[in-house]
Amino acid sequence: MEADNETSTTVAPRDCIEEEDDHHRDEFACPMPDVLADKIGDCVVLSIFIAIGVIGNLLLIISILTTKRMQKPQYYFILSIASADLLVSGYVLPCVLSARISNKNIFTDAQCIFNAFVSFACTGISNSNFCAIALNRYCFVIKRHLYDRIFTGRSTLLIILLIWVIWFIYSGVEGATDNFTYLADAFACFNYDEKYVFSATFMLAAFGVFLPLCISCFAYGAIFWKLYRIKANLGESADTTLSRDERRAIFTIMVAFLVFNACWVPYLVQVITEKMDIHLSNMFHKYSVWMSFFNSSMNAIVYGLLNAEFRASYLRVIKFTAFKSSRSSTSG
Repeated sequence: MEADNETSTTVAPRDCIEEEDDHHRDEFACPMPDVLADKIGDCVVLSIFIAIGVIGNLLLIISILTTKRMQKPQYYFILSIASADLLVSGYVLPCVLSARISNKNIFTDAQCIFNAFVSFACTGISNSNFCAIALNRYCFVIKRHLYDRIFTGRSTLLIILLIWVIWFIYSGVEGATDNFTYLADAFACFNYDEKYVFSATFMLAAFGVFLPLCISCFAYGAIFWKLYRIKANLGESADTTLSRDERRAIFTIMVAFLVFNACWVPYLVQVITEKMDIHLSNMFHKYSVWMSFFNSSMNAIVYGLLNAEFRASYLRVIKFTAFKSSRSSTSG
C-alpha cells in the first residue's frame, strides 16, 4: 500500500519489504505489528530517557551558566553538547514516542525532514564537540604554552559556532538530497542508512565518526601517558603537574566520550552490515537508532556521577528551584 500523500515517505521494516531483485527494494510501507506489551515497554523506556535527558541537560546548562568556576573555555564545549542533547531529548525523542504510540508515521514530509535534520545535526555536533574537548585537554596537559593562545574565550566560541554551522549545512544538504526519511521499524525520522551508496556511507563514517574518534583517542592516550609519567616522576617538570580536580575533570570528559561512542557503535554496525548485504533484525535496527538518541540523556548523568563540582551545582540548582516553588505556593 502506498504511503498517504499527507505523510512523509516511509521506509518499511526490513523483513516486510518485498525485493524486486537483488539490488532494489520497494519503499512501500507495511505496519509494524502492534503488540501491546512491546508498545508499553517501548513507551516507558522512551519516556524515562526523555525525562532524564530534559531534566539532566537543563541542570547541566544552568549549572555552567550560573557557576563562576565553570566560566572557562573547556566548559563552553560541554555547554554546546548539552544544548544539542537537549534538542534531541526535548524534541526528537518526544516525536519518536508519539509515532510509537500511534504505531505509524504521523509526520508530514516537512515535519519528518525537520525532525531528521535536528537529530542528524545534533549528533554530529556532539561528536565534533567531544573531539574539540579532547584537543582542548591535550593542549592543556601536553602543550600548555599554546593553550592560552589557542583556547581563549573568543576563539572557543568561534570554534563552537563553526561546528554548529558546518553540521547545519551538512544536514541541510542531506535533507535537500532526499536522504532523510521515516524509518518504520524505529518510529523515527533519520537518514536512510540502506539508501546511501557505499562511498557516501564511508565518507559519513570516516569523517563524521572515525576521524573524531581517532583524534580523541590519540589525545586522551597522550594525556594519560603524560599523567603516568608525572605520577612515576619520570623526568617531568613541575609546571606539568595537574591538580586532583583537573585530573577528575579529564577522566569525566573521557568517560562521557566513551559513552557517546558506545551508544553509536550499534548503529554503525547496522550501517556497515547493510552495505555487506547482511541484514540484521528489525529489533536491532530499532534499538541501534534509539541508542544513538539515548546518548543525549547520558552525559548529564556521567557528569553528575563522576564530577563532584557538577554534582554540587546540580544540588544547588535543585534546592533553589524547590525553594522558589515553595515560596510561590506559600505566597499564592
